[in-house]
Amino acid sequence: MKIGKLAITVALSAASSAVLAGGFDGPFAQLGIGFVNAQSQLSFPGWLDIKVNDDSFAGEGALGYSRSFGSFNLAASVSYTLGDHKAGSFVDNGYQSSVYLKLRNTWHVSIEPGFNLNESTLLYAALGYSGTTANYVEYDSKGTFPWEQRLNGYSFGVGLKYKFTPNIYGMAGIRQTNFQSRSIDFGGVYPPASFQPNSLDGMVGVGYKF
Repeated sequence: MKIGKLAITVALSAASSAVLAGGFDGPFAQLGIGFVNAQSQLSFPGWLDIKVNDDSFAGEGALGYSRSFGSFNLAASVSYTLGDHKAGSFVDNGYQSSVYLKLRNTWHVSIEPGFNLNESTLLYAALGYSGTTANYVEYDSKGTFPWEQRLNGYSFGVGLKYKFTPNIYGMAGIRQTNFQSRSIDFGGVYPPASFQPNSLDGMVGVGYKF
């Protein structure tokens, strides 16, 4: 009899936990604001290898869907970084040139496995596929050399969501994105160079669970 009561108690407890664990189930939308530190690795064969970086404030909007399986949670989301962010600059005294780099139209598609700490708190990881438009502009005595290319890459990060009401929650997260390397063609004026950007962003914001 005691074993039977214990089994019933454990079953009810598990069922209760499963119900409580679904606090973030359903579609959601969120807005965040934070910083982006973007780094650029540039290699000019036989001339220069340099890594530069810069910080920018940025916003981000995201849409997604979340589903709990007991304490485990799985979500998918798409997000878009609002605004451009600088990716470094430098001056080459040898060629008397100034170079400016930036990333724009950055987006992420992510899978977010997580763990419901309780009905109001969700800890999650984010694994994603990303895209951006990399912009390179060089000014020197021979003219202006603009270059722009779409780049793809992969991202990973961690985050936390906390519900203030049944529908409104706060969020904080950090994410690293590594983009592919591409060759920059200067039209024969200079030898081609390789360019690879990466970015680290941190965001805080609010969301709405429908």
